Amino acid sequence: LSSRIDVELGIEYRIADTPSGTEFGVEIDRSFRDLVYNAEFQFNLPGKWTLDTGAKLTQRDYDSDVAADATHYRRGDTKWALTADAGHALSKDWTLNLAAGVERNSSDRQILGTGSDEVEYRNFELAAGVEYRF
Repeated sequence: LSSRIDVELGIEYRIADTPSGTEFGVEIDRSFRDLVYNAEFQFNLPGKWTLDTGAKLTQRDYDSDVAADATHYRRGDTKWALTADAGHALSKDWTLNLAAGVERNSSDRQILGTGSDEVEYRNFELAAGVEYRF
């Protein structure tokens, strides 16, 4: 099937420390911590085709300890993404590119006096293009 397969696996830990500010009279803290799991697979296929696939899972926890900060207080987000990119060499300089992806993000924020407010959204992407190497 493939003459070569490259595999990349990784775990990242990210910290974002932002200065607190006041919005509509409420102290806001957008600082967060991310734990990211990542897997990528790259295939060199017969007939001048390449295929890159990936999966990513991100767990984000916000640091706000202000209960009135309804957007960030005790909020945790979970986001996963799946991607696939294919390329076909048309000539030495021209490549046809096709891409597809899906992403799902769910957020569990805590609203003062009402409890949990779960929000979820999805994003789908399809793309096609031609690339010329100068």
